[in-house]
Amino acid sequence: MTQLKHRYTGVSYGGPESYGGNQRRSSDPVIKKCGCGLVAALDTLLYLGRCCRWTDVPELTATDEDGPISAGQYEKCLAAMKKAYFPLLYPLGTGGLALAAGMNLFFKRRCLPFHGLWCAAGSRLWERMENMLAADIPVICAVGQNFPRFWEKKGVSLQLNDGSGSPRPGASARAHFITVTALDEEWMRLSSWGKKYYMSRRDFENYVRKTSNPLLCGILYIEHK
Repeated sequence: MTQLKHRYTGVSYGGPESYGGNQRRSSDPVIKKCGCGLVAALDTLLYLGRCCRWTDVPELTATDEDGPISAGQYEKCLAAMKKAYFPLLYPLGTGGLALAAGMNLFFKRRCLPFHGLWCAAGSRLWERMENMLAADIPVICAVGQNFPRFWEKKGVSLQLNDGSGSPRPGASARAHFITVTALDEEWMRLSSWGKKYYMSRRDFENYVRKTSNPLLCGILYIEHK
């Protein structure tokens, strides 16, 4: 398995530590409705900030601590990043190209040695994911909307695994951004809605081919320059 080397971004919402942020817990109605891309971007930057020991980055807080970020701090970070780098268009949210543009603007303004490129789901998808995870960079991945039947609501299954046996159905995703934190020959481990899920690589490939479109499903490929 290829996976991140450090503890993934956690948020303390008053209960068990979350696995990444949860847009549904935001007090901002726009973020709550369509902020999954913003959450994925912030979680990735918080992870990189902690691992790389970024300093003097006012949009991010608590990047040098080992524990989870508080819900209040996380909300402030979301607001700052939404305003400066990742504006949301209600009710659509944001797209892959916009996420890449926002990331690169952030990296440029803060003189950080990274660059992002949005890549459609193609033959090099898994190779690129493995390269990023091996470099200790989370992978923002789009599960696109149904296409061309955009009015349909078919999703790809997200599985839960409590350690007691085989994964079991936990949720369904479509028109949604997830953040991949580990990858093996069969499964992706990912963060979505503040929980740790698993998605079958075969299920994702079938969804891209039969239900959505490679141009709507892809990853934000971030490299260290």
